[in-house]
Amino acid sequence: MKRLVDFDQCFEHLTGHPAFPWQRSFYEHLVTGDFDAIACCRIPTGLGKTSTIPAWLIALANAPSIVPRRLVYVVNRRTVVDQSTDEAISIRKRLASHPQLLAALQRLLAVKSELPLSISTLRGQFADNRQWLQDPARPVIVAGTVDLVGSRLLFDGYRCGFKSKPPHAGMIGRDVLLIHDEAHLEPAFQTLLDSVQDAQREGKRKLRVVELSATSRGIGKLNEPLSLSASDLSNAEIKKRLHAKKAIKLHPIESSKENADKITSLALDHAESGQNILVFVRSVAEVSKIANALTKELKKRKLPESVATLTGTMRGLERDYLTGAIDCPSGHPLELKRNVFLRFLPNDGKILNHGTAYLISTSAGEVGVNLSADHMVGDGCRLARARVYAAN
Repeated sequence: MKRLVDFDQCFEHLTGHPAFPWQRSFYEHLVTGDFDAIACCRIPTGLGKTSTIPAWLIALANAPSIVPRRLVYVVNRRTVVDQSTDEAISIRKRLASHPQLLAALQRLLAVKSELPLSISTLRGQFADNRQWLQDPARPVIVAGTVDLVGSRLLFDGYRCGFKSKPPHAGMIGRDVLLIHDEAHLEPAFQTLLDSVQDAQREGKRKLRVVELSATSRGIGKLNEPLSLSASDLSNAEIKKRLHAKKAIKLHPIESSKENADKITSLALDHAESGQNILVFVRSVAEVSKIANALTKELKKRKLPESVATLTGTMRGLERDYLTGAIDCPSGHPLELKRNVFLRFLPNDGKILNHGTAYLISTSAGEVGVNLSADHMVGDGCRLARARVYAAN
């Protein structure tokens, strides 16, 4: 089969960096139709799992008769859904300046368009732009949460009228590469996806499911999980990330009632460092208590009150303001917190750095979210959860 675009050159153009060996392997399995080989991908945190999106797009351009026309990226964290959407938008912007890939994708359209890639987000408290429904032949990236994607797959989509439920199910359940990121968080949903995939008769346009996780065991899969190869382990950038030193200090307390006060005290040790301090706790109440205590003490010391919080109970509009998904109006109470949060995103720290910044979060920011910090303070927890903290 003649390939219209070169993977390595195109991948670097879309992402701004070269592909890792495992990403190239993912692409090769996809473009040749070896879906069983990528049914389960066990890739460590921080090694570009969302870059499966540009790998799919390039594979689709080179093998449109094999590769599913739509990609649905599902993860049970709204913040990760938003970051995946941002990644897709960035890819689409770069797509416009790659004539070969652009032309290859335009040939697939039933309804002609200058930019042959639609992007939609399906999550709570966020309006669906419905671009993914306009042209079944059009390449589409849908980022969504488990409940909104899963309900549509089962012909019972949230906020869908009875006439729209069947077409929604068809667009989600056929001719789709569904990537279930952080699959270990929702084993029941993964079982459902596998059952739907197995129930469909073999054909070019059936649902294809990818179980993506740093801890996936691939139980019930035909092949061993796709994981890091010897080429990956010898890659300079991967070695740098896997072997980055992260020292851990344990601070005993007499009672769990001392938890919030101790964490506040440890976080304040860095008050004049000018660095980014990430705090993880288990409850929303502790997030509020620690945030209020930090703000009060920073004000007392006449230091910048750069404190932001991230929890699963935030309203959709507040979350969008905080993460920068929607421009925050000037003078809005969340404007300062948004600037603080943006410091924890890759490549933004140099622009917004002003004094020490604190981000206090529950598990809403614990798994899969792309955050960068100089130090982290966390509460007492099981070892498995501590490993996730350290990995992030």
